Amino acid sequence: MVNKANGQQRLLICDGHDSHISGSFIAHCLQNRITLLILPPHTSHLLQPLDVAIFGPLKKRLTAALSHLNQAQLVRIQKIEWMEAYIQARSEACTQQNIESAWRGAGLFPFNPQRALRTMVLDTTPELERPRTPTEFDIFDQVFVNSSPPDATSLRSANELLNSSINSDAIPTTPVRRYIRKLTAGLSNFKHGKRTNRTKGKRVVLKGQFHVSTQELCDAVAAAEKDTKTRARKRRKKKGKGISYEIESEGDIEEGTQDEFESDTEDCIIVDVE
Repeated sequence: MVNKANGQQRLLICDGHDSHISGSFIAHCLQNRITLLILPPHTSHLLQPLDVAIFGPLKKRLTAALSHLNQAQLVRIQKIEWMEAYIQARSEACTQQNIESAWRGAGLFPFNPQRALRTMVLDTTPELERPRTPTEFDIFDQVFVNSSPPDATSLRSANELLNSSINSDAIPTTPVRRYIRKLTAGLSNFKHGKRTNRTKGKRVVLKGQFHVSTQELCDAVAAAEKDTKTRARKRRKKKGKGISYEIESEGDIEEGTQDEFESDTEDCIIVDVE
């Protein structure tokens, strides 16, 4: 890319993948006159050309190329078979027409921000609700309606109804099964706790920053990465103090067994597991 640019400034648009916001990568862009632009979070399906008009056709072509193997219900296929199918699918999907369509669809070239903004506008037409008869199971819909803790009264009433439904020895109805799934998911979230806001790390440094090709940001990211690695080493040392030699030996045996298994299947791709 540097040679093709002939020393001129170039714009590189990336998503927020961890490898795209490393200190070394940002430094490489600075040294080679590359302006690094990071897409806002959760927008790659709208702004990244590959997601807009390339990956979809590629997936369809690859599925079609592997259809004869899928119909045979094979558990494993050879890597060379998959690669041959991918090469064929790539040549059919990555055409000039699709590539140009991808850039137009993302509104990047020709530059047309309204192209992406129009796809973000939600349909505000209200849906007509069909009249329905209230049932006793409506209480299930009042619990875990969002990420907030459930109301204690509603939760108690819903659980009493759930217990009575289970004790009746009848086949659980759809509302009961749906509430059980919501209940288990809610308890799992409660166990692990709410996702805490980041206070350290390079993503905190880059929060709200999309044009990241500046020396200040590069230095700040590098310092954050160094701090993260230091804290990770300290955590590993604390966890490793209680590990005995016998446990490590068992791990070595398991790893050796795994290597033997992988040597038999390294030329295969597992496509299904019973």
